[in-house]
Amino acid sequence: MDVFDKIAGKAALAAPDFTKRLTRLLAGERLLAHCRVVPGVRQGGEGSIAAAFSRDGDPLVLSVSDLYLTFWDFGATGEEEPSMTSQLPRRYVASFAGTGERDGDPVARMAFTDGSFLDWRLMTGPGFLTDAGLPSGDES
Repeated sequence: MDVFDKIAGKAALAAPDFTKRLTRLLAGERLLAHCRVVPGVRQGGEGSIAAAFSRDGDPLVLSVSDLYLTFWDFGATGEEEPSMTSQLPRRYVASFAGTGERDGDPVARMAFTDGSFLDWRLMTGPGFLTDAGLPSGDES
């Protein structure tokens, strides 16, 4: 095995599993799904729901629970002590649907009840979208 094979092998390692840590952090909320995301295109003026989210390009972990969408910063490697960056009640999400791909990763648009939206690059795959049971906007 040469040095390039070793590098490729390290790069192919699975992403960290955030399930146990998120379950603990949500303290009583049922974790429905999670995914590593990077923010992208945003439409929404100052004061909109979309404008409340950072677009600094750092990867975050989105957790979906019964009541909230919560964004966590686990650091660049996914191994640091997490900090919550933002939290949004699910009732403010009008839809969350795939819009295509960027560099081989799926992209999903989160549209909010105020008409604003934010696109997210999904770093660990699209499967959680169908598992999450995201609201149609009528939940409280």
